[in-house]
This record gives sequence, structure tokens and C-alpha cells, in this order.
Amino acid sequence: MAEWRCDPLTGSRILLATSRAGRPVHLGTSSDFPWDSAESRADDPFLEGHEHDTPDERLALRRAGSEVNSTGWLLRVVPNRFPAVLAHSPCPLPEDVSMDRIFQTRTAVGIHDVVIECPDGRSRLVDCSVTEVARILTAWQKRAEVIDRDRTMQSLAVFRNEGAFAGASLPHCHSQILAHNECDELLLRRLQRIDEWREARGGSGICLYQSWLQAEQRMGIRIVRTQDDVAVVCPFASQVSRQVRFCPMNQRCGDAQPFFELSENAVLTLAALLLSVIQTLARQLGGFSFNLTLTLPPVGQSERFPWMLDVLPRTSQFAGFELLSRSEIVTHAPEETAAWLTEQTNWLAATAVDPICPEGWQWR
Repeated sequence: MAEWRCDPLTGSRILLATSRAGRPVHLGTSSDFPWDSAESRADDPFLEGHEHDTPDERLALRRAGSEVNSTGWLLRVVPNRFPAVLAHSPCPLPEDVSMDRIFQTRTAVGIHDVVIECPDGRSRLVDCSVTEVARILTAWQKRAEVIDRDRTMQSLAVFRNEGAFAGASLPHCHSQILAHNECDELLLRRLQRIDEWREARGGSGICLYQSWLQAEQRMGIRIVRTQDDVAVVCPFASQVSRQVRFCPMNQRCGDAQPFFELSENAVLTLAALLLSVIQTLARQLGGFSFNLTLTLPPVGQSERFPWMLDVLPRTSQFAGFELLSRSEIVTHAPEETAAWLTEQTNWLAATAVDPICPEGWQWR
């Protein structure tokens, strides 16, 4: 198979070339890091007992009575020591951003958090429990809700890089939350396509997101599972091979439920589905690198379109063609991946698990 595919939600184009799947590839793994022993992990700044190696925490799930920035935690959120954005603008933003300027600049102001997902030295999400994954999602919710009230921010990116091949610089389980004062190009394209889809149909309220998901459900060939108002689907124009998306059903653009308003039961369901897929991919790919991305609407406009959570395995690197064309080459058809996941996945239960916030612990 060799064909161009266009993502219906963004307009991004990919090249599906399944014949390239047989080429020799070295898979980046979580063991590609500079330490992999108890002795060298003494340098891990995210370990419990190393709280002095991070900035002061912004949020933590702590044992009641424990001190801030001390031991006695299950998860911490701290400012990134090497942020991609500035916390405050050092000078007024330039007013002239007209197209006749060759060099356009604007100070990148925002919030850059690191979510330290466990107190020990684990480096793989597959080694976490459903409850621990749910705690990670809950921390994302709590920080997203706070940031959503900050009207100086426009975009919010929540992502997790596991393995050196996926861009992680430290092996300890962690994710990142990055809010900033620009509307991302891809976010603008999503909003534009939503508006164009509605206007092309007479402004009748027909929703692009609903149209896409309903079409996937009718066809059935890329739907892996539906459970408790969550659909698991391999996107038609996957960005990478074996991409898997988790998204809400029965929602629409214009009145979508914010991610940070998901109930505890919904978070546990999402965590169980996510971990089930990660375990299946790990059995197939071994210690694979991957990105986990949470797509959200503009800050303060959470109703604009529903959230989407994507697992993007990094079994190959972007190279010259991708950089020149801005189109990724994907070597495994999503229809094939969906069929394989449907057959091979042992789905974990979201019930009868430990509580997200155990007795004697608290978020603060």
C-alpha cells in the first residue's frame, strides 16, 4: 500500500507506505539512557528523597502531615528547571507584527511543569498500575483546571515522552504540561476546519468531530474498542505507525466537556484502556519509546472541541523527507493495527482498583 491520507480533523497529510515496514530499524528503548543501575540512579533528581534537586512543588499527592518539598508523596508537579517559555515577559511585546516584517518575534511567556509520576526509579508506564496511571491523568486535570483560568495563556500542551527515541532526557517516569501565550499552528488549523465544516453545511450545527467519529464507527475497521463513553481508535491518517487514540463519545464541538471535569470513574476507565493498549504494544515491540499527547482546545475555551489522548510509538525517526515535506511516512496501516489490537489486547478492569487518593493522603 502506498497512498496519501489527509487527517479530517487537522488537514495534515501523511504518506502511508507499508512496503517500508520490512526495513531494518533500531528501536529506541527506555534503556537508552545514561543510567540503568541502582548506583547511577543516585543522580536521579526525581527520586523520593531528592526533593532538593527540583524547584518547589506546585501540586503533590502527599501523606497527610508531610511537609511540602519533602518525602511522603506518590506524585509531584514541579516547575521545569529548564523551561521552554519564560514565566514573565522581560519587556513589552512588540506591537508591529505585520507581514511586511521579515523577522517577527514575540516573547514566549507561559507555564512549564514537570509531573513526577512515581517516587521510585521506574522508567516505563507499562510498569505502573491502573491507579497510578489514573493519578497521572488526575494531576493533568488539576493543573489544566488552574491554567484554564489564566487568560494570559492561549495554548495548553500536555505530553509524555518515554525513551530517548521519543525525546525524553531523563528515564524516571514523568510527563510535562506546557501552557503559553501563542495559539499553536495545529490548534488554529483544527479550529479553522471545525468552522469551515459547519459553514459548508449552512451553519446547521453539524460537528466535524461527531461526523468523524460516527464515520469511524460506521466503518468499524479502525475502531478497537468502545467502553463507558470512550472510543479507542487508530486514526485514518496516523502520524506514526501504530498510533492509538482515546476520545470521548457523544460529545460535539461547541459544548464539549472539559478534560478537567472528567469524573473519577471516567478517569479510571481511561487509565485502564490506556494501560491495556500500552501493555499490548510492549509485548509486540519490547521496550519501545513513545509519545503520549493530550490534545486540548484553546485555554479558556474548553467547549470548542473534545479532548483526545494519543499514543504515538516511535519505532522510526523523522528524516529528510519528513523535514522537507512536513508529511510523515507511516509504514503500518491503521486498519491493520486496529485489527491486531482488537485480537491481542487483554483489557484491564477499571473497577476494584486502589483509590486514586488513598485514605490518609491528600492533593495539595
